[in-house]
Amino acid sequence: MQEKGQAIRRGLAGILMSDFREAMRHQAIADTPAVRRSLIRTAIAAVEGLTWMYREHIREYSNELGLLSDIENQAFAESIWAIDEAGKASEQKRYVSTTAMIRFSTEVAERFLPGCAPDYSGQGWSDLKSTFVLRNRITHPKKEADLKISDAELQQAISAFFWIAGNLIEIMERTSQSFRDRIAEYGEILELLKAGDETTLALYQRALRQR
Repeated sequence: MQEKGQAIRRGLAGILMSDFREAMRHQAIADTPAVRRSLIRTAIAAVEGLTWMYREHIREYSNELGLLSDIENQAFAESIWAIDEAGKASEQKRYVSTTAMIRFSTEVAERFLPGCAPDYSGQGWSDLKSTFVLRNRITHPKKEADLKISDAELQQAISAFFWIAGNLIEIMERTSQSFRDRIAEYGEILELLKAGDETTLALYQRALRQR
């Protein structure tokens, strides 16, 4: 099931990247206000899609390693359970912003890949948040000026996309390797148990705890 999910996400990533590349190509050919707005929407759609891939990747590996609580699994699913006066339980969806989900997923990832978080105080994260504000502004305009996108805003959005996409993809690659390393360690422990070497096993477990 995990391999099938990964294959689906790889296909989604390709489509998202292709859409963004095409939007950039279109803007380079015909730099109109409408094309700029389309590029911003495409950039944010790609970020949201990549964030979904990222959170599912981290959630699956964390569950395999037994690192998630029930509450955290509910947070990943963006839902809570409530019981009404009739005693019926129902799931209630809760909206979680893309930036909040990135930070939550990364905090979980750091449990088995310490130090993987991007710099939230840097320009990249600031540009990403500003691009979400820009997308919301052109999607829900209150005046004509809201629909205009400056050269600086356009470049900021493009930089933000490449920054966050690069970070999320790198963390997914590194967590995949960390997961494989953990599985290999479990295999080594199993072999020690089979051999009945309790002393070596105790030393091995102590070394793992001290990492």
